[in-house]
Amino acid sequence: MNLLLSLFMVFYVFTNFSFAENYVEGEVIVKLKKSSISTQSLRKNLVFKTDLPVKIQKVFQHDETKILLVKSESMTTEELIKAIEKNPLVEKVEPNYIVKIVKTPNDEVYTSPFANPNEYWGFEKIDAFDAWDISTGSNDTVVAVLDTGIDYNHPDLKENIWRNEAECSGIPGVDDDNDGYIDDCVGYDMYDGDNDPMDYDDHGTHVSGIIGAVGNNNIGIAGVNWKVKILPCKIFNDDGDSTSVYVILKCLDYIVKLKDRGVNIVASNNSWAGGKGVYLGDQLKDAIQETINKGILFLTAAGNQESGYNENNDEMPVYPCNYQLDNDGIICVGATDINDQLPWFSYYGKESVDLAAPGDEIYSTVSGNSIQITGNGRYSYMSGTSMATPFVTGAVALIKSVYETLNWKDIKTTILANTDKINSLKDKTFSEGKLNLYKCLINPLKAIDNDLGIEISTAYTINRVSYIDNDFEIKDRNYNLFRKPIQIDISTGLSYVDVSLTFVKVPANAYVAFCDIGTKICYKMDKNLWSRNGNSFQIRLENNGYFDFDNDISRIKTAIAFIVPETIDLQNSNGSGGGCSLSRNTDFGIFLPFIVLGLTLVFRRLINKSS
Repeated sequence: MNLLLSLFMVFYVFTNFSFAENYVEGEVIVKLKKSSISTQSLRKNLVFKTDLPVKIQKVFQHDETKILLVKSESMTTEELIKAIEKNPLVEKVEPNYIVKIVKTPNDEVYTSPFANPNEYWGFEKIDAFDAWDISTGSNDTVVAVLDTGIDYNHPDLKENIWRNEAECSGIPGVDDDNDGYIDDCVGYDMYDGDNDPMDYDDHGTHVSGIIGAVGNNNIGIAGVNWKVKILPCKIFNDDGDSTSVYVILKCLDYIVKLKDRGVNIVASNNSWAGGKGVYLGDQLKDAIQETINKGILFLTAAGNQESGYNENNDEMPVYPCNYQLDNDGIICVGATDINDQLPWFSYYGKESVDLAAPGDEIYSTVSGNSIQITGNGRYSYMSGTSMATPFVTGAVALIKSVYETLNWKDIKTTILANTDKINSLKDKTFSEGKLNLYKCLINPLKAIDNDLGIEISTAYTINRVSYIDNDFEIKDRNYNLFRKPIQIDISTGLSYVDVSLTFVKVPANAYVAFCDIGTKICYKMDKNLWSRNGNSFQIRLENNGYFDFDNDISRIKTAIAFIVPETIDLQNSNGSGGGCSLSRNTDFGIFLPFIVLGLTLVFRRLINKSS
């Protein structure tokens, strides 16, 4: 019996835990050689005889086996290992590896022996399983879904449906919260003008399942967020084929009122679009901008192919995707398939479509108001940029659940700068990439621009990061500024910090330069002071070092710039923060003597004729 129990325990451990490569810095696990030495004796041996600045805690002791945790606030793990492994009393010393539960949900689609991998391929493609080891969402985060309604009774959704408790527990027929909508307990049907946003079409329910189907409930699927609150705002008729800008405006007004009242709405999902080339008007544009100003990101679909129309949104626009807002708070989403290709139906646009996400044959919840095929509610496959959009909307909510202080600009930059670059999206979307949920959670960014952010870190506090408008010169005349110089002001108690800045897109031969604010001259920075990984630049800043023009030992103030060889065509470079007056075109310089010579000959002929 004991043997069976032991085998069971071993099986349980190895099937429920995974060993990560990372470890707790400044800590090691020490196994002593078989002896009767006490922990106190070891402490004296390590601390007093060798002057190691360590603390020792007993972890495990059985018979002659003793395992201890040794910690140091001033030594790294590597230094501890090198110092302790030489001790004759020590048998083995190892890093204190981090062990964590692998959060694969127990919902049927993931755990059933009959599960079809095609039912969850989209979540694998956005690296959701790794992201869920960090967070599975929060019930304090609310997402509005403007669609055909939601089956709020669906067993895989009902726990995550937002509830307006003032109305749910109020007096029937009375506007208890004074928001202009009577008995809006679980949202509102703006199309029919009543308090029942039930879905009879499936589209809105399918979208909602991707955003936030309940996780770990042993049924169906799990959404990007296992925990979240989904706010239904119905804008279509029951057949899902008719609505108007007016209805949409009412819905946007509704969610802004709720936001003003304190409901933590972080995003709205808008898996709908006008006809190809049909402008939906300035009123909708202004209303969308207002919702974004309130802190509600607006996620929308790039649109699906209609026969005979140009699929490039840059050349033939689709709204609201193509709206140019002052605050640039729209995220427009195209689709990818299981092979990371742009499916035939997805519109695209290098300037108008921000990124792509899985959108072909996506398995999710659908309404139970038609044919009920299982006791746990209906599920089905759907395709379209409508399905891609909620993956990104879900990402907004999940990021916000982990990093509450990030604003909508930070979240948008975090999403776009952390995409997986794939060839099929090159010159087809602004980021040229596909959503990666895990990268967003491990590399949160404070937005500097719509395509550039600085990493948020516990090593420092960001006081200010902004562009400097003054003109700067580059000491090395073979380079141009790729962007205006950036002033960085951070607080830290450390002697140095490694600051990481990430672009959505940046030339492969970009370099980092230090800019002297006094002389307005930028100097190419030594390569040993910075490194690059993809579109991310890690720059070492020393407190009171050469590049720190602040004498405060608790603060680092500096200015850096990104420079490129002068052959780079900055007008065709990516991003918005450029416009440097020092940019030069060497091709023009080559032809300049010939142009001058030609003009001279022309003037001579004119002078001869006039004389």
